[in-house]
Amino acid sequence: MHGGGLAVGNQTTSSWVAELRADKIQHWVTATSCPSMSLFKPVSVGEPVGIGEAPGETLDDSLWWQHERLARLVFKDPQAHLPALQAQCRAQEQKWLASIPDSASAFKTHRALIQQWLDTGFADQTQDTRPWYVKRFWKGRNRAAGIE
Repeated sequence: MHGGGLAVGNQTTSSWVAELRADKIQHWVTATSCPSMSLFKPVSVGEPVGIGEAPGETLDDSLWWQHERLARLVFKDPQAHLPALQAQCRAQEQKWLASIPDSASAFKTHRALIQQWLDTGFADQTQDTRPWYVKRFWKGRNRAAGIE
């Protein structure tokens, strides 16, 4: 679910997939918003992994906020940016399915990819193609979060 105004004032925050087989149990989490443009990373129940600071109320260096910053830029013009980003996410997940890394490495890889995507410069050139009421909704959310 993607936030966008009165009808959809909230959005998905983190997603979890559990593979439960007789011979294997594997969990995958995003630990971010917008699972459609996030990476599902391997985790094990009962084996905590340090992923950095917990997110605060406003933009900070936490994984959640760094990904949220990226998501808010991408969704200004999802037709222009989302397909390529999703393809890169699914390609990385396929690598992990072929050889499941430890959780800490997967989270580190995700952070590096977020930074790489933010550094590509598309954000400076993105035209906001959303309807006026969605732009207004996100302008208020971004102001409150310290983004933009």
